[in-house]
Amino acid sequence: MNKKSIIYIIIAIIALIAIIGVSAYYFGFFNETTDFDNAFMRGTFHGQVVENPLSKELNKSDFKNWSASYTNNESNITYNMSCVKDGQFMLDLYQLQGLQAPEVRKLGDNEWKIYYSQAVPTTGNESNVTSNQTIDVYICTAERDDATYIINIMSYDKVQCDGSLYCELYEDHIEPLLKSISLKDGSDAPEMYEVLNVTKDDYKQLKDYIEQVKAGNVTAME
Repeated sequence: MNKKSIIYIIIAIIALIAIIGVSAYYFGFFNETTDFDNAFMRGTFHGQVVENPLSKELNKSDFKNWSASYTNNESNITYNMSCVKDGQFMLDLYQLQGLQAPEVRKLGDNEWKIYYSQAVPTTGNESNVTSNQTIDVYICTAERDDATYIINIMSYDKVQCDGSLYCELYEDHIEPLLKSISLKDGSDAPEMYEVLNVTKDDYKQLKDYIEQVKAGNVTAME
């Protein structure tokens, strides 16, 4: 085989590798994903994600099947999921503390309310964050029948985020997740008053108080 033939073969191999590489990219061969399936929803994460063990307290409670937590260690993102009746109560509390109104998006089979906030972590002996580091937090909720499905996404300053629905964190990690999610039956999810460990009457009084504050009734704040 002469040199010219060898050169043509090398060029053909390089071209083939390039074609395979582009095809692999567009067909997602290099886009690693992780499927998850818990008691109240299932879907797919972007990247390699592992499930976190429940806390001892939660693992002993009646609500252990209605909470789940996952972490993408490479991107330093944590996903905390839960399902509860009347989950809007907690969001009303957050909004009274300054949480802005949500963006609403129809993604996949569900309509999602998407909130953005920031948090400052507490530092301790086992913490690997600095005191001036902020955590980007997206709170995503969907309603089905009488249940609220909640996903708290916390990103620890490794993936670009500006709090919008156009940044890397949202476009690469959050939106694909929300699009993939199938909600399961939440008819047996715990009531919010049960999660808070208060009576129905006390819970109703607290809800009424919050509604008065939201309506601008200043006497409710006295």
